[in-house]
Amino acid sequence: MLKKVFTLMAVGTMALGATAQQYTLKGAVKSDAKYIYLRNAESRVNDSVAVVNGQFTIKGDAQGRLFAYVMDMKARQSAMVYLQGNVTVDLENGKAGGTAENDALSAAVDKIAEKQQAYNTFMQANYGVLSGRDTTATKEAKGAAEKEYMAHREQYMVVVKDILMTNKTAKWPAIILRNYSSLLSDEEMVNIFDAKAAYTELELVKPMSKKVEGLRRRLIGKPVTDFVMADTTGVEHHLTEYVGHGKYVLVDFWASWCGPCRAEMPHVKAAYDKYHTKGFDVVGVSFDSDGEAWKAAIKKLNLTWHHISDLKGWECAAGSLYGVTGIPASVLFDPEGKVVANDLRGDDLSKKLEELLK
Repeated sequence: MLKKVFTLMAVGTMALGATAQQYTLKGAVKSDAKYIYLRNAESRVNDSVAVVNGQFTIKGDAQGRLFAYVMDMKARQSAMVYLQGNVTVDLENGKAGGTAENDALSAAVDKIAEKQQAYNTFMQANYGVLSGRDTTATKEAKGAAEKEYMAHREQYMVVVKDILMTNKTAKWPAIILRNYSSLLSDEEMVNIFDAKAAYTELELVKPMSKKVEGLRRRLIGKPVTDFVMADTTGVEHHLTEYVGHGKYVLVDFWASWCGPCRAEMPHVKAAYDKYHTKGFDVVGVSFDSDGEAWKAAIKKLNLTWHHISDLKGWECAAGSLYGVTGIPASVLFDPEGKVVANDLRGDDLSKKLEELLK
């Protein structure tokens, strides 16, 4: 009897959830497209419906997924929609409305689009100068372009950040965070991300939640977070064997197959050779999955410091722990085991050590 009660409760809960997730999307089609497509933003689940007399209607159960794109492939038009309730889709203008969530989402997208257009126009006009491909550009011209780029980016990001900060009780900002997070610096991401916001609880942004947790472990002044990995001989070591024992220690995330990592190694070697006897050490944490390639690279590049790895590639546990989603990356710890700097590239590492060890 008890089992039957629980079963009925589960069915009732599922029914309530299904009702809350029902959606009906309606709109007009001005192209000669025969079908309109629905592509889910949170999975690869797709749907399509025939266009009848220039109109389309898509009905369904979102099953916990909240965001999708309605697309007219013929006209290359699309609109982002929040999958709940009766939604009116305006493909020509890329908008959705009819519910509070879709009205708010469309208004937010419009605000971003205004700044994004100015940003994109600037980038198209100045890409050659900013990328260095325009070899005729003077140093002054490049400096001016970089300054203007930062101003455009800041105006763009201010809008995105304002949307995220002022709509914490809503779920629809999750798609804004997902779509524009790559433009945020690590510091901006940490400052903006609020684990108590309704939208950060969604599956869509869980990867970002994990990244932010890691990035917070890298904030200046934070104590070392320990982990265990094996060296090239298979012997396991705690990170705290190296960090927090009276030396400045650089934890360098890299991989043998990573070109930018290998390009960075001469700078790390120069710093190590100059400051090792003065109280500086390095621990290389590899994102390799091939142990032989890892050991061969260490030998070829003559990297004489400590090396550890779990040989899990991008699934590297230490990378996840410290919010590392791209390499090269690094964390510099002080003699007490607290973070003093992150991602020092080129000569910046030696300059920082000169400042700290003078």
